[in-house]
Order: sequence, then C-alpha cells, then structure tokens
Amino acid sequence: MRSCVFGLMLFIGLAGSEGWARESRQDDSEPSGARRIAVTFDKLPYMEPLSFWTPRELASMILRALEDHGVKAAGFVVEEKIASRPDAVIVLQDWVKAGHVLGNNTWGYVDLNEVDEDEFWWQTAEGVKTLRHFVKVGQEEILFRYPLLHEGNTEGKKRRIANLLRDAGFRAVPATVFFADYEFNFVLRDCFEDEEALERLKMVYLETFQRALESAESQAELVFGRPIPQILQLHPGLATAHFLADLLGSLEERGYGFVDLQEALKDPAYAAEENYVGSLGLSFIDRVAATRGLPYGQGPKLLSRREIAARVAWEGDGGKP
Repeated sequence: MRSCVFGLMLFIGLAGSEGWARESRQDDSEPSGARRIAVTFDKLPYMEPLSFWTPRELASMILRALEDHGVKAAGFVVEEKIASRPDAVIVLQDWVKAGHVLGNNTWGYVDLNEVDEDEFWWQTAEGVKTLRHFVKVGQEEILFRYPLLHEGNTEGKKRRIANLLRDAGFRAVPATVFFADYEFNFVLRDCFEDEEALERLKMVYLETFQRALESAESQAELVFGRPIPQILQLHPGLATAHFLADLLGSLEERGYGFVDLQEALKDPAYAAEENYVGSLGLSFIDRVAATRGLPYGQGPKLLSRREIAARVAWEGDGGKP
C-alpha cells in the first residue's frame, strides 16, 4: 500500500473514542416522531457542465437556498476536481463559512466495483489533501461517502475497506433518497433560454424527486416499521443549483423538518446490521432489507438525460407522443 496512507493515519488519528453518531443506540424500531431529513451533496466542489457559471456562482445559488430554508448540509469532496481547477477551493471555503460540514468522496470518485482494495484505499488517502484544511480541530471522525454508493462487490472488498475506514477514523455515510439529479444538468443547459421548457424541466425534476422520496418512505415502513430520518443525496450541478429552493420547499409542504447529518445518524435505525455484498449502489434502507431477506431495489427507475429531455419535449407538445 502506498506511503501516503501512513500520513493519513497520522492526520486523522486512530479513533479511540466513539465519535460521530456512535452515541447510545437503541432498538431500531424506536419511534422517531416527525418527518426529518438531512441533506448531503456528493462530488463537491462542482459538477460539469458549468455552462455560463463558475463553480462559485453555482455554489452560491445552492448555499443561498440552504440558508433560506435553514438547512445545514454535508458535502463530499472529490480532490481531483480541485487539482484540475484550483480556483474551486473557494467553494469549500464558502461551504464551511456558511456552517456546513465537508467529507471525503475519494481523489477521483473511483468506483470500488472497478478497482482493487489497495487502489481504492490510495484514492481515499489522497482524497484528504485539501479536505484536511477544512476539518475542525479535534473532530473525531472524518465523513466519507462511497462513490456511486458502491461499498464492495465481493465480501473481501467490503470487509477490508470497511475496516480500513473505521481504523483510520472515517465515518462512512449512507444515503436513503437519491434520484440521479445530475442527469438533469445537460438538459437544463440545452433548454435554459426557453422559459417554458425550463419550467417543464423543473416539474419533471420535482416529480422524480417526490417518487424517490415516497419509495424511501414506504421502504422505511417495511424495514423499520416507522419513519426514519432520511438522508438525501444531491450533486452540485446546474439543475440542483436552479431547483434546490423548490425541492426544499416541497419537503416543507410534505411536513419535513431539516436536521443536520449528525442528528440524522443518531437514529437507532442507522445502527442496524447490513451485510449486502453486490454491484448495486443501494440505499441504506435497501441494504438492511437485503440483509433481513426483505424486498429491495424496487424503487422508481432512475431517468437518463435522454429520457428527461424526451419527457420535457412530450409535455411541451401537450402530452402528445
């Protein structure tokens, strides 16, 4: 394994304390009360295409929507994006200044399904080069999210990487609601100057999100017998920058309150055993369902950009094929 890993261990420290969300756990069937949701972003500091905007301009739109709705989010950083565009580091500064937390999304957003454990761990170690400057002094654990939510397609990979993360002081953060919001980015770029098409695109974006949320709610009832704090995965691209305020408003209308990630992870459900091994990027709820022999992976199909564009055009024709 490459030498930088030892430096990573020294930087983070071998976590001997309980750390993030490892407080007293109770049975995962404990009632949680009102609907709650935490908001997270993968692939910070930006996603392409940028079109007319700089990374900081898109980030400013996202941060403004979060502030307006009282949301404290978590963002997971892809180091390679900063290496290729150093000016984007100011986005991380803006995030931290606004009170949000940052975590590691590996150096190059590498897929664990496609590489061996040593390569993935090197990517993880390299992923803290810039991030280390934004981690709070004394923070016991560093947030980490597996790219594509792929946690290991063999038992050996899953077990070894999970152990390495734990021993190096990382907290692997799951997601329970996702809807491929990044697929809307290129469609938005192509229809941005068409106000009617842009409005139709927003409707498809929100409808797609609502279906994903409803599926996660139903699956939580099946697996845990109650609502749990959901963890939403988004990406800092054109579409979410433009539609985030509407998405957060729709959550409020649905009765959701926003909690930070640390608070969400305190729920006993997130201590549930999960041992899913496979190639799918599953939500945490589905991973637990698979472990318990319950149905999983039956949520709504994620739309491709071609399907999104076709739906926007179809709506524009008054619903005529």
